[in-house]
Amino acid sequence: MFFNKSEEIVAFKFFAIGKEQEGINRPALVGSLLELFESDFGELPKEFVIHGPYGISKGQHIGIRAFKNKLKLKGHEKYYALSGKTDSKLGFEALFEANITNGTYSEVVVWFNPTQFSSSLVEIANHVQTYFPISSGFEIDIDLKKQLISENKIKKGFLGGVSVEISYEHKQWIIDFQSGAFRKELNRLLLNDLQLKQAQQHSPEIQSVKVGNLNYVEYGVEQRQA
Repeated sequence: MFFNKSEEIVAFKFFAIGKEQEGINRPALVGSLLELFESDFGELPKEFVIHGPYGISKGQHIGIRAFKNKLKLKGHEKYYALSGKTDSKLGFEALFEANITNGTYSEVVVWFNPTQFSSSLVEIANHVQTYFPISSGFEIDIDLKKQLISENKIKKGFLGGVSVEISYEHKQWIIDFQSGAFRKELNRLLLNDLQLKQAQQHSPEIQSVKVGNLNYVEYGVEQRQA
């Protein structure tokens, strides 16, 4: 999918890291994401992909009915990622048990075009965390010429294909998560208590609001009611 150079979407990214992934309920998470789009955005994504042995050819997508039927028939154990989207409008992506230097993590992304919808990191976190234990999360603006999970640029080939050069620089904080590392260049974050302590060592003025077991903080923007 390709968009105007200036077009960006708002993405809320949530991570379950290490043993906290054991609390993920995949079937309930997928159901809750679909409910979220219907209740908060008023519509479902139109195109879905299930990554794994679910009979979907590479580069192809399916509609909501086939998406639900395939998951009902084959279950939720065999996929490693899935997504739903309406181009340039809204969508979600989920990645499960991805490898990183010292372990694994899972990631859920909910995104939307801010010219058409509005929501907040706290609102979406409250919806997601029931079935996806959030270790940490944040809000980020992303050019949709980039792949949402990797945040790397999508390149269009001469023959019409696309490719993504993957780098993991923006996920280095996950490696040191147990020591309190977090993604520092962003404005709105969900931090655990150790991450918050690390943040306050550098910026003692930071205030936080509890969101479940996490702390919602804002850098460089007016503090909002969570």
